Amino acid sequence: MYLADRVPLDNLLLDDLEFSDSEIDAAMDLMAARYNTIPPFVSNETKESFPFMYEGTIGTSYFLLKSKSINMMRNNLNYQAADGVAINDLERRKEYMAIADAMYQEFVDNCRRIKLSINAESCYGYV
Repeated sequence: MYLADRVPLDNLLLDDLEFSDSEIDAAMDLMAARYNTIPPFVSNETKESFPFMYEGTIGTSYFLLKSKSINMMRNNLNYQAADGVAINDLERRKEYMAIADAMYQEFVDNCRRIKLSINAESCYGYV
């Protein structure tokens, strides 16, 4: 829902879903693994136990968009037809990476703030 990749009609140029279930699953694993490396270390979460829906969504979205951007870069080919029409259906990789970078920063900042709060509460009993 967050990336508006629900049905093939959401992606007129692709006529398919952009992200497969296995890609989403892998991105969720990476999101949880990244969360676990952000200090302070207050818990060890998995995608199944991750307690923060919004942060989980933006973290997963970051990994999906970064992966897609890398794939687009690897497969990019500028092509100009004989009639002079230029075709480059993978040029949007820069936009994907810019959005991914913003999501990553928000994910890390939010997770750090949440974990600092959890850490302070465990020390003082409340914040």
